[in-house]
Amino acid sequence: MWETEVTPPAATPEIMQDHIPPPMRIRPLKADDGPALERLARACDPEDLRLRFFQAIGEGHRSLLAQLTRLDPGRDLAFIAFAPGDDTPLGVVRLHGDTAGAEAEFAILVRSDAHSHGIGHALMALIVDSARTRGLAAIHGQILPENARMLSLARDLGFALASTPEGVVQARLALGAGQSE
Repeated sequence: MWETEVTPPAATPEIMQDHIPPPMRIRPLKADDGPALERLARACDPEDLRLRFFQAIGEGHRSLLAQLTRLDPGRDLAFIAFAPGDDTPLGVVRLHGDTAGAEAEFAILVRSDAHSHGIGHALMALIVDSARTRGLAAIHGQILPENARMLSLARDLGFALASTPEGVVQARLALGAGQSE
């Protein structure tokens, strides 16, 4: 199974501090990671959960995170990040592929006390690279317009952003050569 240790590079003027992740271990999400995802949800502020799920998530609904471990290996891909010695995840990122295998929707959640440390950037960069490796033409996701951190991250990674009639922002990143955004 693929795992990687992420150690931050030495800070230089060319690297923005918020893109330097702390030391962490990132590995594929496993079917038995449901309890870890529930710990992640408990470590998140209610507002962060609302921004991720587009609705308030109470204690009774947090078990839905465990359902996110059910991946179709042909269409889905997810990674989970941990700090050394901490069993509560720093974050999780997931791709859910369409039935044609051409595009996938992304979703990400970073623990509230771990924001602005480069964890989201590292996880999204990994999922973008993984999508490219799989040969996907594009990845996309929906972001609430008040989720300034996620909108900034999407812009930093080159996603095209467009408001929708439903009141959300559609983020789309073309991956293939010659693909239009």
